[in-house]
Amino acid sequence: QDIALFRSVVETGEVPDPEMLDPIGFFAEHAVDLPPADCGEVVCAHPMLAVAPRFDGSNWTMAFVGLNSSVDLSTRARPPLRVAIVVDVSAQTAGLRASLLSAAARLVTPLRPEDRVSIVVAGDGAEVLADSLGPFDAGLGDAVDSATRMTASVVALYDALAVAGELVSDDPANLRHILVLSNGRADGGLASESHVLALAEALAAEGVTISTIGGGEDYEQRLPLAIGELGAGAYYFAADGADLVDIFDLEGRTALYPIARDFQLV
Repeated sequence: QDIALFRSVVETGEVPDPEMLDPIGFFAEHAVDLPPADCGEVVCAHPMLAVAPRFDGSNWTMAFVGLNSSVDLSTRARPPLRVAIVVDVSAQTAGLRASLLSAAARLVTPLRPEDRVSIVVAGDGAEVLADSLGPFDAGLGDAVDSATRMTASVVALYDALAVAGELVSDDPANLRHILVLSNGRADGGLASESHVLALAEALAAEGVTISTIGGGEDYEQRLPLAIGELGAGAYYFAADGADLVDIFDLEGRTALYPIARDFQLV
């Protein structure tokens, strides 16, 4: 959901792959200001139409609906946050994980004392390195440092995601978030991409938000992108360690929680 990669390829005089032009990233780059949210509802819908000429003389037409809200978030107290970081410790992510300690520091800096952070690694199985520690607990840094130095031949992503879901779900009144760093592999433990996606859907239905960060050598975007497209979090691509630090910084400053449930658009 970021047009920067597409742009960087163009700037070097190369031709981007069509898959780099992600629709969500394109429209995020060309965001349209919406009218005020004065419809009298929590969520206001703004239907719009765009028509532009094509090269062959016909028209290119797009209809889309923008949503905004009348809710003033400054009037709402943020509940405590429970966040679990799932780390793929395959050899393919080793380069990214070299920056994991710096990235994690950026994640926890904006957190509050009542928030809790867990670290789960996905390797031959799922292993909990930190269980609901405070954001400034020294053990958290030790756990992240251990995750940077681990290497596994397979990735039990389903197992790790399941464990992470349990760790953040101690109280449904809390904000519950899972951040997954993945090369796109799910070939250990319950080695099934469809089961991983079904588990992510079930967690999202329970109110757990899930963001995925894809990257590393021989990256396969299919599964991380599918999880990100559930709409319960965000999908990122990290080209290098600097990207990873920026993404963790953004995640630390962003708290997703619902302002409306059972929303229907007709």
